Amino acid sequence: MDKWRIRDYLPYYLSDDYVITHFMHREGLTIDFVPESLVLTLEDIDIREAFTWSVRQLWYVRVYGFRGFLLYAASYTLYVITLPIAVSLSLVNTWFLALGLLPFILGVVKDYVRVSSIRALDEFYGVNITRMYLILLALTSILNVYFSWLAIIKTMSTKSINWRGPCIHGD
Repeated sequence: MDKWRIRDYLPYYLSDDYVITHFMHREGLTIDFVPESLVLTLEDIDIREAFTWSVRQLWYVRVYGFRGFLLYAASYTLYVITLPIAVSLSLVNTWFLALGLLPFILGVVKDYVRVSSIRALDEFYGVNITRMYLILLALTSILNVYFSWLAIIKTMSTKSINWRGPCIHGD
């Protein structure tokens, strides 16, 4: 923190994650997934509340980090159109379907490995994250691609949000 004078940069970044990531990459350092650093959140909300939360988070990025939001929107748009294009091209050659499914399969495997490592941390996680729940979470990563893309689309047309209190207006 002191070596990189992070406190001096914080007012100019969307979040502390971004400034720390910037300096880590600048120094040639890597960022690793550490299961012990996560906190399991068992919140009882429905899909509508989850969608509203997602739009609120993305709106913050859209307003304060627009370039990052555009990059996020572009990458998810590519991700979303991959499967329909692959299905269409599979009529010509079935290998296109395999290539189109590959990003989704990798996403499921990545999420399975991550949640498995959290599950193995201690008995609390093992009890709350059953084997079936683990598999369903991993498979849900496929739906999450489309859920996230819809949240991005909604965020693009959202002019104001309720940020846990008074209404905030963008633009």
